[in-house]
Amino acid sequence: MTGKEGPNRNGHKPSLFHSKSSFFRTNSQIFPRPRFNSKYMENEESGDNLALKNRAPYNTVKSEFTESSTSPKSSRPSSYAAPSGQSAAKSTLKSLFKSSATSRRPSRRDSSASNLSPSSESIAGSSESSMEEGRRIADQESNNENTSMKEVLGKHHSHYNSRHSKSSFSLSNMIPNRSSSRTNISASSSHIFPLISISSSHSNSHENILSYHSHKNDRSTPVSPTSLSHSSEKATAEADTATNSIPSTYSGFHAVRFHGDQIVPPLSKPIKPRKRSSKRSTILKKLISSGHESMKRSSSGTDFFRRSSFQTADNQKSEFRITDKNAAVDKAGVSDREQQHSVMRGALKMSSPFGIDLDTEDDEMAQITNMSATPISRVSSVNTVSYEKTARKDSTSGWLAPESWKVKTDRQLPRDQDEDKSAAGDDLSDDMDSSSNNFSFYTETTTSDDSRKNTGKRDSNADNTKKRHKVHHSNELRGASRSSVRIFKGEKSSVLPCTLETTCKDILDALRRKRFLRSEEDHIIVLKCGGLTRSLSYDERLLRIQRNMLFLYGYTERDNLDYIERTDLSFLFKFIVQERGVELISEDKRTMINPQNVVLRNWNIQDIPNFLYAEPIVSLDVSQNPSFRFTKEFMHDCRNMLTLKFTRSGHPSFPAAIAYAPRLTTLNLEVNYIRIIPPEISNLDTLTTLNLACNRISRLPDSFAKLKSLASLNLSSNRLKRIPDQVLAIKGLRRLDLSYNAITKISDKLTHLKDLVVLQIAGNSLTEELPAFFEIFQNLIKVDVRFNKLSSIDSLKNSPKLEVIRATGNNISVFRSSTPSLFEVEMNLNPLTYVYFESEMPNLKVVDLSKGKLTSCSFVAMLTGVEKLTLDINHLTTLPEEIDNMKKLVHLSVFKNNLNYLPASISKLKNLEYLDLHLNNLNGLTDSLWLLPSLKYLNVSSNLLEGFPPIPSIADIDGKEASSITTEVETIDNDEASDIKLDALSDTLKYLSMNDNNISDSVVHIIGKFKNLEYLNLSYNELYDIPPGPLANLHKLKALYLSGNFLSTLPIDDFDSFKDLTILHLNGNKFHSLPAELSKLKNLTALDVGSNNLKYNISNIPYDWNWCYNKKLQFLNFSGNKRLEIKPQFNRGETDEHLDSFIGLHDLHMLGLMDVTITTDAVPDQTVNVRVRSTSSQLGKFGYGISDTLGSREVLTTRDVVLEKFRGHSDEMLLTLYDAKNCSQTHGDKISKIIQETFGIHFSKELESLGKVIIPGSTPKNIEDCLRGAFLKMNSEMNILINRDTSSTFSSAAAHRTQTTDKLSLEEDGYSGCCAVVVYIKGDMIYLANLGDTMGVLTKSNGEYQVVTTKHEPYAPKEYDRIRQSGGYVTTDGYLDGVSEVSRAVGYFKLIPHITASPSIHKFKLTANEEMIAIATSDVWKKIPFDLAADIIRQEKSNPEVAAEKLRDFAISYGVSDKVTAVVLSLRQFTTKAKHHERGTLPEDSILRKLDEEIEPPVGEVAMVFTDIKNSTLLWDTFPVAMRSAIKVHNSIMRRQMRIIGGYEVKTEGDAFMVSFPTPTSALLWCFSVQQLLVNTDDWPAEILASDQGCEIKDDHQNVIFRGLSVRMGIHWGMPVCERDIVTRRMDYFGPMVNRASRVSAVADGGQITLSNDFYQEFQKLQKQHKRLKEKKLKITDVYTSKAMGQIIEEQMDQLEQVGWVDKLLGTKKLKGLEAPEMIWLIYPKSLKTRMRLLQSSNGEINNKASRVTTGGVTAANIWSLRQVSLRLERICNYLASQDTVNDVMAHDKYYKGVSEHAESALSGQMTKAENVTNVFFEHTLTRIENCVLTLSLRRDITDGCMEKCSVSDLISQIHDILSEYKLIKDARDNK
Repeated sequence: MTGKEGPNRNGHKPSLFHSKSSFFRTNSQIFPRPRFNSKYMENEESGDNLALKNRAPYNTVKSEFTESSTSPKSSRPSSYAAPSGQSAAKSTLKSLFKSSATSRRPSRRDSSASNLSPSSESIAGSSESSMEEGRRIADQESNNENTSMKEVLGKHHSHYNSRHSKSSFSLSNMIPNRSSSRTNISASSSHIFPLISISSSHSNSHENILSYHSHKNDRSTPVSPTSLSHSSEKATAEADTATNSIPSTYSGFHAVRFHGDQIVPPLSKPIKPRKRSSKRSTILKKLISSGHESMKRSSSGTDFFRRSSFQTADNQKSEFRITDKNAAVDKAGVSDREQQHSVMRGALKMSSPFGIDLDTEDDEMAQITNMSATPISRVSSVNTVSYEKTARKDSTSGWLAPESWKVKTDRQLPRDQDEDKSAAGDDLSDDMDSSSNNFSFYTETTTSDDSRKNTGKRDSNADNTKKRHKVHHSNELRGASRSSVRIFKGEKSSVLPCTLETTCKDILDALRRKRFLRSEEDHIIVLKCGGLTRSLSYDERLLRIQRNMLFLYGYTERDNLDYIERTDLSFLFKFIVQERGVELISEDKRTMINPQNVVLRNWNIQDIPNFLYAEPIVSLDVSQNPSFRFTKEFMHDCRNMLTLKFTRSGHPSFPAAIAYAPRLTTLNLEVNYIRIIPPEISNLDTLTTLNLACNRISRLPDSFAKLKSLASLNLSSNRLKRIPDQVLAIKGLRRLDLSYNAITKISDKLTHLKDLVVLQIAGNSLTEELPAFFEIFQNLIKVDVRFNKLSSIDSLKNSPKLEVIRATGNNISVFRSSTPSLFEVEMNLNPLTYVYFESEMPNLKVVDLSKGKLTSCSFVAMLTGVEKLTLDINHLTTLPEEIDNMKKLVHLSVFKNNLNYLPASISKLKNLEYLDLHLNNLNGLTDSLWLLPSLKYLNVSSNLLEGFPPIPSIADIDGKEASSITTEVETIDNDEASDIKLDALSDTLKYLSMNDNNISDSVVHIIGKFKNLEYLNLSYNELYDIPPGPLANLHKLKALYLSGNFLSTLPIDDFDSFKDLTILHLNGNKFHSLPAELSKLKNLTALDVGSNNLKYNISNIPYDWNWCYNKKLQFLNFSGNKRLEIKPQFNRGETDEHLDSFIGLHDLHMLGLMDVTITTDAVPDQTVNVRVRSTSSQLGKFGYGISDTLGSREVLTTRDVVLEKFRGHSDEMLLTLYDAKNCSQTHGDKISKIIQETFGIHFSKELESLGKVIIPGSTPKNIEDCLRGAFLKMNSEMNILINRDTSSTFSSAAAHRTQTTDKLSLEEDGYSGCCAVVVYIKGDMIYLANLGDTMGVLTKSNGEYQVVTTKHEPYAPKEYDRIRQSGGYVTTDGYLDGVSEVSRAVGYFKLIPHITASPSIHKFKLTANEEMIAIATSDVWKKIPFDLAADIIRQEKSNPEVAAEKLRDFAISYGVSDKVTAVVLSLRQFTTKAKHHERGTLPEDSILRKLDEEIEPPVGEVAMVFTDIKNSTLLWDTFPVAMRSAIKVHNSIMRRQMRIIGGYEVKTEGDAFMVSFPTPTSALLWCFSVQQLLVNTDDWPAEILASDQGCEIKDDHQNVIFRGLSVRMGIHWGMPVCERDIVTRRMDYFGPMVNRASRVSAVADGGQITLSNDFYQEFQKLQKQHKRLKEKKLKITDVYTSKAMGQIIEEQMDQLEQVGWVDKLLGTKKLKGLEAPEMIWLIYPKSLKTRMRLLQSSNGEINNKASRVTTGGVTAANIWSLRQVSLRLERICNYLASQDTVNDVMAHDKYYKGVSEHAESALSGQMTKAENVTNVFFEHTLTRIENCVLTLSLRRDITDGCMEKCSVSDLISQIHDILSEYKLIKDARDNK
């Protein structure tokens, strides 16, 4: 209501919700974050905000706006008293429409819940009695058939005028009410007035004619049109006009007549029968839930609906319709109506709920729906033709017939010319978000009175121009298409056919005809989705909303949407029809409110309750109330309010009324859909903190700069493309957050913010260097520039007060700093090669430099105060001796580097508690570790260790360390000296992991010294027999891992000491039996003895172990023991329990019995918390293995399914892995259990329709469709069941497939979900579908690997857009809605539709190159990168069970403590041979040890390969630091591929390799693989990639063909002299063959592979033999002398054919130092074939030295083209400078032609010989072009563009004159 409306006098408790408004009710279950603490924003209660929170209010005395003599709860001033009942004289109906000029609205919403004063009740009673009398007169007169319409209207007017002559009304009080049969008079908030309604079709016209409707029949019959003026004569004239406009000859159904007590008006034209059209309904080009045009048309009606919920004592209802805008009104009425129109304009373009964009632009919506524009099919209406926009015409009589009559008028309304301006945000106050294309939770916009006054005229004109939409007749609901919507009412539901144009009004009419609704009741349709509720206006299209929701859920246009729409979709959204009602705030809730700190979060309110108006509110929290509307009056009265929160409400616009809060200091509006900020925000001159994060703001108003008090501004996660100038004008700003926008550049205007303390600009698109002006920020404390593309932040190095630098994920290669106040540096994920601190950093505590390219860390000497240092995943080879300068160091992590040893000075780190050194090349540990008195955690897994150093003595410590210790002892007191222990580590160490080393049995004696050890991991070492005794000292041991050794016995005497042991892993050893002493481990919960050689009598109790004695077992694994048999056994004497029974283990959750022979049935059933795995590891021709652990959990949360003959087909196999998320800690996960039991059923059902055409005109259904459909169907069934009411009779199919669903509950499982990977094999095709972060990797026989899944992270760009589109949000720490760390999963029922179950699908064809697939849960991939995982499982090609165990065990040893599950599938022919990986004899790289052993050196005929890095000397001189890192990358690729393919490294000289191969195929395969990996690796330092020698070059198809170091290769085939080196004992090769191989390599250029003629001929011979073998013309033994060698060569030929190649003859070359010339061939892998084209000249000849130029890949042809350009430019300059009147152009051309030929011939030879000549010539040519361009530019400017001839001397003279004139002007300005 407007500000001039009076108070509520109806005598009832006011409505908290406007019963006809488009409101939402939020579900409290969707937003609160259970079990998680959202880190989206930093602590807002710190600093000033905390002080404000605890501060007393400024003013506890009521202001003049809130002070009242009435009750404090209602806070109504006495001046607002309503007219007394004595003034209730008779009045006419005309007085009801008089606008109020004197009454005034109180400072709050009229419909807020309050306690009414007695005066309001009395006036309500008198007013109702007067209206009852008016209604009686109207009924009497309407029954009189001889009474004209004019008489009826006149009597009504005169009666009500006499009765209420002193009453006044505002036009805005005329609120619509539809479909009533009797008059319904209700007390409004300010006066008593008849209930007025706007129909859905006419409301948008804002027409003001009153019409009375009756619903005794099925159709509405209009009565007595009248004008909204004060003149009954004008109303009579309008009625006469309407009557006279009907032809006198017309006698049809709608002619003027009286029917009973109803007056039926005429029509302007007769109704013609509507033919049923065969043309089907259409879909808009952009699929929107409710039409954009209908929103424009019905916005005013929506605003009217908000005010129309008023009831009489007998609950009788009536309906009036305002239908004529052109009726005459007085000036006061016009003024009020203009203001009313201004109010309603805020809802002209309503945004839609839940973040679904109902008005999305075509290209944006296309990304979501992928809709096609093909015609609709008979099966589904998803594909439709374009929507035809039709505009209704107005009737010339000023009266319009009801829409259901289908009457067309004569006049068509013009288009609103101001509509586009409003959409563009020209008037921010009036229509702050009218152009929003986003589905929001809020549908109306409240505007201020002032802004309405300014825009009233525009709105008034605009109201005349709104188009009308085409409304389908109710009969069209049947048969128009097979699309439908389901409507719920209570426990009942009805499915109605509809089209995309069917409105809510049509649906309600159809429901009444079906008698689903009672015609005399007034109903609305509400939409429930995502925990929120919104009432729909009559014009909204339900099918559009439904389609949008289905697309967001994961369905596509390929699905049979017509069928899906007939199913129960209530879990996703729900259309509910209900009566208009009133909701009040209970007394219990009122008592919960603190009157000063008011928290109304998620109360489902629309207005502030009236009882709070009189309270001195200091802070107000109305978050998660999507329908809440602020009013100017209330905000103005809140004179004590300091803090306001309105977050996570989906609001589409900035509430303008907030701008009138007089003392507001903190405003939080994060997580809404605000696009535009109104200019009135400048009124908040006291505002100090403003949070607008996670909105859709792209610009700010100019008035924003007036917020001079603003100190903290958060604009993160918006749509800014630059830093707004308005922000940069607020000079007092201290905290600025612009993270996660699209900002590309930092403006130099940022220097205006000299007081800036915190700047956060992470997640943008900043490039190049951080601007130099950052040096002027003297107060800057924190800078966050993470996840940009910055190359340098050197401008921060001298900031005096800087404490925190966060620059993760940039392109920074050098970091420098001299800031003494620095506290934290976060520089991980940068290609750092150099770090330098200019002075000591005593205040620097946290440094993270992980995932860089560091080769040295000498900077640690300056980190004197550091406590946590992270240097993981770099290229460090050693730690400096100066490490002891870090006296305060507590945490040191240096894993996955190349460390060879530890410095002895590490012993001085007395505070060191955590040391992680796994995945290095340590071949020994310093004994100084024993001197660390605080070390608790030590991880040295995956190194080259052979033992642990013994406890040192002072005499044993050599050198500097000994003297330093001695000196230290001598300089301290005797008491302190006694505290120094040389074995201090034995008392403190609790965690020791030495997995994957070369440790022998002798190390056990030393480990026994660690008496406080709790965790010990010695897996995958060289342990054969653990000696008894030493481990008996480990009394506190809780976890012992001995997997992957050679153990066959255990030190059973030590078991008595393991009282606390809970985890024991013995898998992968040589055990034949288990000792009975294991039963002494009473607290044992996890025992893994898989993949051993167990075969023993389980009933031999005194000697062998039986599980019945370990009652606490939760995890027990026997899988992989193929010889073990578990047979039925007799009972034990003391109990009735069988020895073969596992049922007695009541806590057992996981039992692994794969490949174990089981003849007993005493195995527990599969339940939610019990998984029994008893399948075979052989699946047809494939091998399968799985390994898992419960970790720190005591419940089952991961599951798997393996079906060998899926659906009974021998060529089909299904393998799945499910990983539960956010599940209960007290019982097993139910969702993963349901998926385990039901997915196969759903998938089988989907595959039944495989190959069928589901949608006519579309392609047949494929397997990808079946996989997606199975996931969606399964998720839907679970959602239906978990959301089903207890009284519901609806039966979910899931309930019949599993018993688990009966235990699902929304309260317990609403925030639980499950990630999944499905591997489906059909024939030779493999499909992988995944959800979430459960990932998989495919290994190939050529050493490559491929990630075959997609990680669904909420902050991935596509996922983030979908989440925000559906109404969700993502916190800065990456959680969806603050709950889920994944964006796709099954379950998460309370997060739907923000999360989806639509999987990502990959497929590939199975060939001989594919080896294994490994899939694992997320924790595995957090510790093990994909390349390392591929190497780990590649060791066990023949035993996938061992490979799976190994992957799990390595993850545990690297630090995983949670659940782990790994599944490995071998794609090769399965063999049962188990091969234990043998250790190398020579020191190696720890990564190479995980690969196959190096081959024996080949002798006889071999393929010799020489390699060399192009221009390596130049690179070493230019980038010495970066080249250290680059060389390590180069060597790693070379050696890794050597191990995989099978080559022998002869020697290295600098960066050159000499490698021998036994076959030509292996040599060529190695060269191809290395060249491809050099281009594709991401490990090159930034300096190399930025250099001319290593820059990235792409071909015409944007394929990268050069990147990083460029390596030349040459191959020769022959028989060298072979001898072993007497020192290195490695094979060496000599002779002419080696010399020729070296010279062949010298012919090649960077990135090229050259072949000698001998090698090429040998390779050709192998190709012919391979072809004949494939044609089966020969046997392998007929071709090769060795069958094994033949199989290897044939396998390698298959791999080469898959890679492909191109070759070209270079010709005969004279090789240096050799007499005989050699015919040289050039060859490339097919992926790099474009390199060949760069070498070809126009005539097709190959010049292999004419490769790329150092600058950007420019070729010689490019340089010659540039030279021609320079020559032409020089001729132009020469012509303009020449004084000759006539030039001989031909002579000039002849001269240049001759010179050019000689020059090109000479230069070509020089460019071929030396690349530096090419570079010089290239630069020379560019200089010539630049000079010509400069000269021509000067000539053009001097001659005003005429380019006339002018000699050089004249040109110089003119330039001199210009400069002289400029100097005079400059001097004159300086003098002033």
